[in-house]
Amino acid sequence: MNHDNKGYCLQRLENLSGQRISATVRAPASSVWFSGHFPQDPVLPGIAQLFIVLQVIEEATKRAVVLQKVHRTKYRRVIRPEEEIEISVSPADNAAGQWRFELTVEKQLACRGRLQAQFVE
Repeated sequence: MNHDNKGYCLQRLENLSGQRISATVRAPASSVWFSGHFPQDPVLPGIAQLFIVLQVIEEATKRAVVLQKVHRTKYRRVIRPEEEIEISVSPADNAAGQWRFELTVEKQLACRGRLQAQFVE
């Protein structure tokens, strides 16, 4: 398990021939993301979920990315501390720099959307 100072633990990462990235992460209860969000009922904020998706893309491609735009993102399930999050990311319909992503927890859809991100050279 890879622990880092980004507020989550990367447990598994696979880059499947550039067609799809698959990862498993967990945000521990001590994560900075839960600080103040909300003390008696902690949830992983939507911005944290997007951050983790971007980090997974960077880790899988070994290239830095800059978020440009978020499209059609829907949050369907609350993510709690310590829950295992399955992440799937793939290029979107041959559109340069666009990625489709999906986060699931216990086989339930937590978040789905698209984002545009540019690789930093």
